[in-house]
Amino acid sequence: MQQQFSAHLQALTTIALALDGDEAMSLFKFLPKEEQKLIKPRAEKFLALSENDRRAASSIGLKALRSEFLLRQITDVHPSHIALVLSNESAPIIRVIFHHLPTELVNEVSQHLTERTTHKLITYPEAPQIVPELLEVVKDAFIRQFTFILPGENPLTRFTTARLRVLLKEMSLQTIAVAMRRISRDELVASLQRFPRVFSKEVVRRLKLLRDIDTNHVLLAEKSLVWLTTQQLRNFSITEDSGLMLLAGGLLNESETLQKFITQKFSIEESGRFYDLLGRLRQADPALVAFAKDQVRQAITAILQARQPLIPNSPKTEAPVASAK
Repeated sequence: MQQQFSAHLQALTTIALALDGDEAMSLFKFLPKEEQKLIKPRAEKFLALSENDRRAASSIGLKALRSEFLLRQITDVHPSHIALVLSNESAPIIRVIFHHLPTELVNEVSQHLTERTTHKLITYPEAPQIVPELLEVVKDAFIRQFTFILPGENPLTRFTTARLRVLLKEMSLQTIAVAMRRISRDELVASLQRFPRVFSKEVVRRLKLLRDIDTNHVLLAEKSLVWLTTQQLRNFSITEDSGLMLLAGGLLNESETLQKFITQKFSIEESGRFYDLLGRLRQADPALVAFAKDQVRQAITAILQARQPLIPNSPKTEAPVASAK
């Protein structure tokens, strides 16, 4: 069976030839024989070019590698955002983009396309053949609609969509549990009945672990949930929106680039709610924003250390608690 010229071989060949030129041939000798056979004709074709043509070919090759790298990262962008970007494109352009995305992602994006766009694609079932230079222009224009950043100081830059979901859930659970620390048993039972059973059981588990906790921390948790409830958000859900509110508070003073990088991992609806909450928090009590930042920090630390539940680190005055037995 003939071996395919894989993505890693393409990357190796392009970078080696771009950086080392004629010297690259000696580097290829360290590769397995099968891979040498695949690389050799491509390398010889490149080395036969004039210096100007080599520079042009290297530029095209490196741009192609960049776009392929970013296209692989786009799997962490929510399909609804991709569908929105593609909605105003022609069927041939959409087919070209789909051709370079994983099949599973294409299927997910397709579920978010409008009926009009879906109809366009039915009449144009295959991706057209286009020259490499134009292909790179199309891919680059598509990629530029999204935000990609390298992992940095902020640990959220390294969080996948799945981890962000865990972060939201953890902050929601912990804040609701802390806020219920002072209510009576009857109030607790009544409140828990409003939540999904699994969520309620986890809140109770966390309540039992909240032995010593700063009263001010409890008051801030209560105040945060009261503030959120009074915002009268459309289709409000305290179990979902509390985590989103805390994340918005935690990112309030961060760069717009980081905010967009994070929110493109959520659905368009969730992203809209995030930015809505972000705007409202700018007018809120600074103590709520400080509380949100602290919750994000603690939740990130707990997730990275695989330590649960998220218990505040500095116990002070013990707050009264309702029995959760």
